[in-house]
Amino acid sequence: MNEYEMLYIVTARRATDEVPGVIDWVNGLVAQGDGEVLAVDNWGKRRFAYPIAHEFEGTYVYMTVRLSPDSTRALESALVISEDIVRHLLIRGIIPSDDRARATEARQDSAVAVPAAPEPTTGGEPAGESKAASADDAQAAESPAAEAAPEAGPEKGAEGAPEQGAPEQEPVSETAEPSPATAGAE
Repeated sequence: MNEYEMLYIVTARRATDEVPGVIDWVNGLVAQGDGEVLAVDNWGKRRFAYPIAHEFEGTYVYMTVRLSPDSTRALESALVISEDIVRHLLIRGIIPSDDRARATEARQDSAVAVPAAPEPTTGGEPAGESKAASADDAQAAESPAAEAAPEAGPEKGAEGAPEQGAPEQEPVSETAEPSPATAGAE
């Protein structure tokens, strides 16, 4: 006996109250093959990414089962023939994952807003000061004076492209003493 994960899509032609009957039918197919249903999770009706057999939505059902390999062939044959099942996927092994639990919680709490990622700090500023500075920057960007001021950029040549050999000069403060290299040049 092996453990399997199975995902199948119930056709949208079945009403929401008829889907549990289809789920019971699939569970009966597993029981006929001397298998055991470990878990069933009805994900609800969802829209397809592309039309499948002229249908645009269906009810997704995820289940884990314990079944013999010979019984899987009979199960898949019955699912392919059924008009209630649009598509199915049966894979061997149950993949342990915390992501599945988080995805289930996210579906249930879809109205909860996800907090924004924290802004990266620049230089040695504490996090509180950088947020205050970013709020001031946002207000300055909205002011008409900020829109009218041209942005300082690299010097441009005749074609409008930045010059390759133009060295960047650091601002010189008036109180700074000249460096020994420049003192002899004066």
